[in-house]
Amino acid sequence: MNAYPLTSAPIVRHHRLVFFLAIYVAYVVALFWFANVRDAGDPGRSLVRLLTPVVELSLLGMACAACMRMATRRTRRWPWILITGVIAATAAGVYLVQIYSLRISSNFISVLALQNADSIAFVQSPRLKLAVALAMLWVGLFCIAAALASAAPATLRRAMSEGWRSSVFISASSGLLLLFAYAITLQGRNPRLEPGFREAPMASLLANLYRANTDPAPEVPSPVVPRTADLGCFSFPEAGPEAPFPFQRTRAFRSLLPATGGDASRPPNIIVLFTEGLSARLVGAYGGRYPGLTPNIDRLAARSMRVDDYFNHTAATFRGLIGQLSSGFSYAGGGGAGGWTQEGTLEGLSSIRRQTLPLIANEAGYDTHFFAPHKAHRPIIGMLHSMGFGTVHTYESISHDWLGGRAVTRHGTAALDDASLYAGVVAFLHDREAAGERQPFFLATYNIGTHAFLSSADGEVPYGSGDNPVLDKVHNLDRALGEFLAYFEASPYARNTLLVLTSDHATYPEPPYREVAGSDLKPLFVDRIPLLVLDPSRALPATLEAEGRTSLDLAPTVLQLAGLQTRSNAFLGASLFEPRRLDVGIAALGSRYFLTRPDGVYGMDEIPEGDRADFDCAVEVVRRFYEVERDNRIFSGSNAGSVPVAR
Repeated sequence: MNAYPLTSAPIVRHHRLVFFLAIYVAYVVALFWFANVRDAGDPGRSLVRLLTPVVELSLLGMACAACMRMATRRTRRWPWILITGVIAATAAGVYLVQIYSLRISSNFISVLALQNADSIAFVQSPRLKLAVALAMLWVGLFCIAAALASAAPATLRRAMSEGWRSSVFISASSGLLLLFAYAITLQGRNPRLEPGFREAPMASLLANLYRANTDPAPEVPSPVVPRTADLGCFSFPEAGPEAPFPFQRTRAFRSLLPATGGDASRPPNIIVLFTEGLSARLVGAYGGRYPGLTPNIDRLAARSMRVDDYFNHTAATFRGLIGQLSSGFSYAGGGGAGGWTQEGTLEGLSSIRRQTLPLIANEAGYDTHFFAPHKAHRPIIGMLHSMGFGTVHTYESISHDWLGGRAVTRHGTAALDDASLYAGVVAFLHDREAAGERQPFFLATYNIGTHAFLSSADGEVPYGSGDNPVLDKVHNLDRALGEFLAYFEASPYARNTLLVLTSDHATYPEPPYREVAGSDLKPLFVDRIPLLVLDPSRALPATLEAEGRTSLDLAPTVLQLAGLQTRSNAFLGASLFEPRRLDVGIAALGSRYFLTRPDGVYGMDEIPEGDRADFDCAVEVVRRFYEVERDNRIFSGSNAGSVPVAR
């Protein structure tokens, strides 16, 4: 001990402080720079934002100090130094992923992100790899410093918390532990996609991991009214709220729409183009601020009925596609406990009986197809299979059957790029045309290129200077759609095909999107989405005001336009050409609810007083729907669980 170099004394006294202080400073910079958090006029909130990470980092520092106390009092000190290193690595790792999450999404890792963990490949980057390397180096330096400190003379170890009396040390550690436990309870289910002022990186991650992985069952509290009664905002179908299938009804719409053109002797083909994460505010036809960003969609809009003030009713993709195809809600998302990407859940989720657009089309004699960019083993293909499509075309089958192996993989994903996806659809339609196939078809698509967190890809055409990846992605989606629309407009299908363009959900408010979306954007995963309807058989109005209605109404609207009535269904929505079934627009992302009105979207903490009663009632409807979903009592008909999937 006497040979211990005095030059190492600062390491003994300050290595933990320097290590955790550096993490804290990096976090604060990320919070107020990447997330652009501003609490002007509310210094109390800023103070809470600054103090909550101090609590958890101080607790971890005390845990490291406890290990050092044990290391210097035991003959075997290396196990305790190793534990110290694990604690330090945990702190660095948690704060690194939260800092990176702040950078790419202006938010901590949320339950929604954990429920869509299958998209994690989209957020990798060279900068993340560099940050990981720097964090590992920082932890390595800390471990070296801890090893040096453990060999220091006792007089030096009196510095900092290691020299405190045991009673003081235990009291301080216990106090910090209690404060940390209390902080975990403050991690609210923030509907805004930004860090709440009470949230702290480690406490938030622990709370959200718990919610995402241990709470798969829908939140079903005691009803506000007896189960035997209709709700004030919603009338149950004929069987009533106590029926085994309380949402099941006999009609999708009240009456047929008058036809003014087209070939009335044949049922119309139906094509629904679901775009990934496209908010209406980016589309030129909806007042988008970027000239030439979406010229092909704008050209389609000029010949179509444009639906205004129309919102997504759920998110993300799994819920969005399920919800729109079945006019309902799905509590399970892509990932998280009970989600579609979790091992062993596909069979159970696929067995939930829903009435869907493809099932209804199948029954009406349609040939049903879905074109997906994903590879055949992905869980989303199983989900689409369960929706009742006769054939689900995947990466492999589109590449092999329709593109002769010339498909292009979208950079940053393992999925087809948008140009290849729509080229596959064109090849499919061209073959049907050449073969003289007269069986009506229902075809739906979903693209990957506009997914959140993807960067601009080499070989794509940038928008303007190319300095915003969101604008680049939307512009290239439009170009790919343009190739499809050019074929479609010149083909015989244009005379007898109902063409619908919409989105699975709104654009995720990642930082590049916030830069271009406009000052009125709220950091919520609910917003206006496009709905364009081109119908050659009738003279639709140029615009239709949805008045805050949502994509819950897509399925009955498409069925009414196509003239396909159902014998039974469990739709919550109504055709946009008929009165709404719910008094207010409501969106639900699991157990988070939002009000949609013509003037915008409102989170649960900002519902206007005049809408509170109707909103609470609508939330109760969704909760009851979750309840019957859990018990597999949405729809009594058989589900299409055995239709073949194209490989």
